[in-house]
Amino acid sequence: MKAAVLHGPDQAPRYEQVSDPVAGAGEEIARVLAASLKNIDRAIASGRHYHAGPAEWPRLVGMDGVVQMEDGSRFYTGGRPGFIAERAVVSRGFAVPVPQGLDPAVAAALPNPGLAAWFALHGKADFKRGETLLVLGATGVSGRLAVAFARDAGAGHIIAAGRNPALLEALPGLGANKAVSLAGSDSDVRAALQEAVSAHHVDLVVDYLWGRPAEMLLDVMGGNDLNAEARRTRYLQVGSMAGRSITLKADILRSAEIEVFGQGGGSVAKNVQEKAPEVLAQLFARALEGQLPLEVEALPLSEVETAWNRDSGGRRVVFRP
Repeated sequence: MKAAVLHGPDQAPRYEQVSDPVAGAGEEIARVLAASLKNIDRAIASGRHYHAGPAEWPRLVGMDGVVQMEDGSRFYTGGRPGFIAERAVVSRGFAVPVPQGLDPAVAAALPNPGLAAWFALHGKADFKRGETLLVLGATGVSGRLAVAFARDAGAGHIIAAGRNPALLEALPGLGANKAVSLAGSDSDVRAALQEAVSAHHVDLVVDYLWGRPAEMLLDVMGGNDLNAEARRTRYLQVGSMAGRSITLKADILRSAEIEVFGQGGGSVAKNVQEKAPEVLAQLFARALEGQLPLEVEALPLSEVETAWNRDSGGRRVVFRP
């Protein structure tokens, strides 16, 4: 079969002929209809993600996808790496039916950003109606969905900060009350963030960027008054598209009630993870009705090498074998 094959770190996978996968106990071989290209796929492939295993080359890539079983049923599922391929090994232990009429490319593109956005609000951050939300990285796929989900959850005020000027202009239509550009100079970005957080106390930050944007945001949220009334801000770290580390000054955390915590594999409680199939089924139903702000670029699997590191412009790239 044909598959995306990685031959080393910091390389794009190649479209190559490989041996057919072999199913183990409790597994099946399924035909892949669509598999999305995600930031976590790139990070794991490069070895920089904490979930990356031992560096073994060559290896297949892609942690999930939409498959068709021998009986014709279609599922979104995941398992061992190798979904960016013509066929993959699947287990029905985690398999969400894909509704008839929903494009497999959309169904493959939605789970990663959709669940990342939904759990950011309704997981450990416990977002409540009437609260103010700031999304750092709001022009990304997950960020746009988070803005829309917060609007649906009855947010009192939504601040959307992003780096893509064209997509930033569309965020008020998704529910954002204030759009902040992160594309300017540090002084301009800092001033814009300062204005936004000064006008509305931020109850929850959902951060898909980290790096320099996070440093500036945390800096402007720090207090400068020993007698100020403490007002809690929950800071949820989800992604690191702008950098994996930051410099955090100690007095920021002493001068403002900021609680920093993260969301990802290993930090989400099991009882919350168990809600994923139910949530995903609901998201599939909404996608079928065209209610979600999700743009998909479907490409043939043969283009995996050229598309791997290309800027997708806010779209989720999906490969069709």
